[in-house]
Amino acid sequence: MTTRIDPWTSAGIEDYSRLFEEFGIETFAELLPHVPDPCPYMRRRIIFGHRGYVPVLDAILHNKPFGVMSGFMPSGRIHIGNKMVMDEIIWHQRR
Repeated sequence: MTTRIDPWTSAGIEDYSRLFEEFGIETFAELLPHVPDPCPYMRRRIIFGHRGYVPVLDAILHNKPFGVMSGFMPSGRIHIGNKMVMDEIIWHQRR
């Protein structure tokens, strides 16, 4: 089966651990217990990986400023994934 990952599909992904290693992603599960009032996507394990989230979590826990940059720029039709990104950004802004 061919693996395909783009803004509209993610077909044929059978081994997420390989993708985690290839892209330097760490599991979010170990951070989740430390996130105060996690957003629904975190609680439901829809967000299950991160790259460099520890400094953001540290800022949240110590009430320090931090920035969130999404790279949000739809290259096609708007889809539910776009809304999910915006929901997460809003959650972070409210911290």
